[in-house]
Amino acid sequence: MVLQRYARRLGVHISGDGVDVALFAPDAVRVEFCMLNQAGNAWIEHSVDLEGPDYGIWNKHIVGVETGQHYGFRVHGPWDPKNGFLFNPSKFLVDPYARAIYGDYRYGEATLGYESYLDADNNYKPKLENKMLVPSQIDSLPFVPHSVILHDLDSIHPPVFHPHIPWSKTVIYETHVVGFTKNAPWLPEYMRGTYAGLANDKTIEYLKELGITTIELLPIHSAVPEAHLVKNGLANYWGYSSLSYFAPNPDYATENARNYGPGAVVDEVRGMIHLLHEAGIEVILDVVYNHTCEESNSGSTLSYRGIANRNYYVHPPKKPGDLMDTTGCGNSLNFREPHVIRMALDSLRYWASQIGADGFRFDLMATTARGENGFTKEHPFLVAMKNDPVLGNLKLIAEPWDLGPFGWQTGKFGFPYSEWNDGFRNDVRTFWVKDQGRSKLGWSISSSQSFATRLSGSSDIFGSDPFESMRGPFASINYITAHDGFTLRDLVSYDCKHNDANMENNEDGTTDNNSYNHGFEGETNDLLINSNRRKTIRNMLGTLLLSTGVPMLTAGDEIGRTQRGNNNAYCQNNEISWIDWELERWQSELLRTTKHLIWIRQNYPALHQNKFFTGTKKNEQDDFVDLNWLQADSFPFSVNDWQNSENRVFQAVFAAPNNGEENADIDICIVFNGQGRSVDVILPAVRKWHRLWNSQGELPRKFDVSNNNNIKARPFSMQVFAGKKDYDD
Repeated sequence: MVLQRYARRLGVHISGDGVDVALFAPDAVRVEFCMLNQAGNAWIEHSVDLEGPDYGIWNKHIVGVETGQHYGFRVHGPWDPKNGFLFNPSKFLVDPYARAIYGDYRYGEATLGYESYLDADNNYKPKLENKMLVPSQIDSLPFVPHSVILHDLDSIHPPVFHPHIPWSKTVIYETHVVGFTKNAPWLPEYMRGTYAGLANDKTIEYLKELGITTIELLPIHSAVPEAHLVKNGLANYWGYSSLSYFAPNPDYATENARNYGPGAVVDEVRGMIHLLHEAGIEVILDVVYNHTCEESNSGSTLSYRGIANRNYYVHPPKKPGDLMDTTGCGNSLNFREPHVIRMALDSLRYWASQIGADGFRFDLMATTARGENGFTKEHPFLVAMKNDPVLGNLKLIAEPWDLGPFGWQTGKFGFPYSEWNDGFRNDVRTFWVKDQGRSKLGWSISSSQSFATRLSGSSDIFGSDPFESMRGPFASINYITAHDGFTLRDLVSYDCKHNDANMENNEDGTTDNNSYNHGFEGETNDLLINSNRRKTIRNMLGTLLLSTGVPMLTAGDEIGRTQRGNNNAYCQNNEISWIDWELERWQSELLRTTKHLIWIRQNYPALHQNKFFTGTKKNEQDDFVDLNWLQADSFPFSVNDWQNSENRVFQAVFAAPNNGEENADIDICIVFNGQGRSVDVILPAVRKWHRLWNSQGELPRKFDVSNNNNIKARPFSMQVFAGKKDYDD
């Protein structure tokens, strides 16, 4: 009796004298493993039928197949679109577990699973027979990427190392591989726009001098553009259109690596992370497990749709031919299906254990935690990750919402997940930007209460549940800008979005920006307007980098980058999105300010609160409770004071933790003036204060406070002071 060899690992893996192949396709009736060999400009295809399905998996050990082999699948089965069966063997399909991708995607009639025609607007429309879609007979092989077999990296490389920087010291820098490096004057031309450029010595020197500890990369999974972008000659620059969750995007590799082949592209990614680790910098990957690049039912058939459409995607109850979309991208991956959860977990472990990722930021993560009854923090995917011996020890960050019913779930993910805090973004923008514009018009403005709550860690969002408060304020990823939306410079320069370059009639992107142009729309030479804009930027940077929680700085905000008013530059792989490193004087000064603010954060433990404030003293001998809210005259804030929108001048005193760290005996006092006139402020008399920073100035300057701790708080400004008994600097 011959026992059948069953591949327990999905995908294609080198094993002994060949490869083990395994594909999840439970409703298929035949699966071909298609190997490609190049002959001139053509690809010669040789197919082997897999065996199965065993528990939904088709598998086979194939002798003589080696590393570097290009391959794909052709999957046979019923064509019944009404019931969600979209099998079409004329479509050459990417392996969902492919660890390398080769070749271009050319959207058109051949990539669609159904017969189509071009309408008067140059859009592909389905041909119907008896009101039914007709399967396309066009072979898609010449128009789609191939999968490529690689060795398991842990068999040929040493284990990866993770810096494991504590949350209390973490400062995240969100950036794009291309956007950061494309115009970098310190890089040779061949490194610009590449993984290698991001790991260049000069790049790392810049990041280290800036003071950030962790870079968060916009998606580097292989991706393809949406149909409407192809039609308009644009690309999905951000990369939120994933094709494979294992393969890196080859477009970001150097030409040399691409010429050597897909394995060299993977090596370049791994090398980038290794060099950043050697410099003590973590790498978090932005990942998009909520939807794929196949879009709606009218989109291309590239992988998942042609392999197991009914399993990979969410369908409405009793309508398996339709797609549920909680992402705004045409489809939602089905995290009710165990094999989808398995694929996501396998992908995450691969990137963490073999490539070296230190954590993940999950795009529209509410979709990945939706069960039959909607979002649940007890979803098997969330539970599996936090209990996984590899993933549970990494930084896991949720974008805690999606576009579906009850999609806003900020504060609901639970331990150990941190979450993007959109409340911080909105309230800080309102306090410093929107309200400043409203006050100039004599309109009503907000009180300081919400702003102060964000400043102190957002306990209303992340600490209201006694059990969940164990996450502490590091559950809050504080941000004011991100890849999506205005830059800091554009927040203070534009009242409205200007997205015409996206070719969507300026209808894309949010209209709710909480921005204020300071009296002129766009760039201007007016000295006063520019001076006020720069001060508002400094106020936002100061608030972001000194607030309780984990700050996330968007790349380029430290030098006042502009996108010319575009608040949705997802399709702009050009100067709109790339950082311009040719700095004017004020930009160099802003960079120095940002470095100084990060230095303050990192060097004063009073700003590293790991538990929510309770309003009690840490020790009996302390002069202050853990966080003190004081009025301008140094008297405590009352409840009525917080409700009064005319009382927007206050002091926040963060008590020294006295935990043995350097500077742990120093209190920090931050003075905020959120109104349009100067105010005299009296700092607490129990300390001699030393000013660390004043947003009024273009450059950071230290200053010893005298005159009985009396200071002047200029309109719309903030100041930071350090103090201790017998303080001597």
